[in-house]
Amino acid sequence: MGATPEPPRINDDAVAVSLFAAEPMVVHPTGVAIDSRGRLLVVETHTHFRTKEWTGPEHDQVVILSDTDEDGQADERMVFFDQTDATMDIAAVEDGWVYLATRNEILRVRDDDGDG
Repeated sequence: MGATPEPPRINDDAVAVSLFAAEPMVVHPTGVAIDSRGRLLVVETHTHFRTKEWTGPEHDQVVILSDTDEDGQADERMVFFDQTDATMDIAAVEDGWVYLATRNEILRVRDDDGDG
């Protein structure tokens, strides 16, 4: 783990910032979205400029982070999708489709059976 980062500066009294998830629950995030069930979807990139010594996942991952005990911090992590490389960003829409942008394409995936 690296040094503790500086907290963000808030210039608007109507805005509050708090830590929801950090290493090791989430690593190398490149994009986030909130799905129609209110869960945080995070793109974790594991394929950008990795070293020869890399021992992590073979592909990038989209993980679902949930706060099951409602304390304001993620306590559950589930891999939603792990079949892309060079994944850059994510968007979730109301009908359940999740759009993924990679360096070369835009894909859409959906959990049709509801198991995550």
